[in-house]
Amino acid sequence: MTTGSQAAGRDESVRLLSRTPWDRWPVWRRLVALIGFGLILTAVGYAGTLYYPDTSPPRGSDAERRIAEVFGAPAGADGSITGDLLVERFYAVDAETGELFVADWVKGKIQRVQETVNENGILTYALLLDVSNLQRETALLSAFVDQVAPPDPERGGNYLGLRVPNGLRDAFPLNYDGLLPAEKPRFHVGEQEDFYGFLVGQRFDDVTLGARLINVDGYNFLLSNTALWSHFRELFRINKAVFMSELIVVDMTSRPQAGTYFRLMEQYPRRNQ
Repeated sequence: MTTGSQAAGRDESVRLLSRTPWDRWPVWRRLVALIGFGLILTAVGYAGTLYYPDTSPPRGSDAERRIAEVFGAPAGADGSITGDLLVERFYAVDAETGELFVADWVKGKIQRVQETVNENGILTYALLLDVSNLQRETALLSAFVDQVAPPDPERGGNYLGLRVPNGLRDAFPLNYDGLLPAEKPRFHVGEQEDFYGFLVGQRFDDVTLGARLINVDGYNFLLSNTALWSHFRELFRINKAVFMSELIVVDMTSRPQAGTYFRLMEQYPRRNQ
């Protein structure tokens, strides 16, 4: 038969065994532990605000820097695009002879980046351009682009030179759709990695159905032909061609490129209008 003292002893043993190390700590030690834990959580939260990647679209000077990284030429130019030259570079296939060409069309000098939130709540970018007086600098700009941002020789194609527009002001959506890609990738469409190989495979009549964007990991090329944009035929004297184009921001304001520009100005002075 179990006595009362024996039952009480067992209850006390059970109570002692059920106590956690926390229960055995004195009050002062518990307070120190709680304060230390709180400090650790605060430090982790602060570090998270500093180092957690910001996935929101860049604005202001950060947007300019990112645009320069993706579209800028030459590589490694400064992080500002205000005052730089926006060039549309065309890669063309003569549909009658199969010859390959490269040609440049100046869109204008960048005045600033305009940021707009579209109807879907997505931030888009447009480049506001100064087009005035470019005709006076045709020879100078041609020599400048040829020196600091020439076509990639690995892609091939005979260079047809650079042309400039008339006008005063213009605006053009970045990347053709207003979106800023993360980077400029190597060209690939499915398993096709040959740039001109892809372009040669586009039938003239199929392209005539409508210009379309060729999206390569967020970076856009515009596919078109001379039936859709006859001005190309007038500019570069190719009667029937399929072409793809991309946008290039040619740096004019960093010290090396500005030095090149002013040096070339001595050889190619501005033409009087």
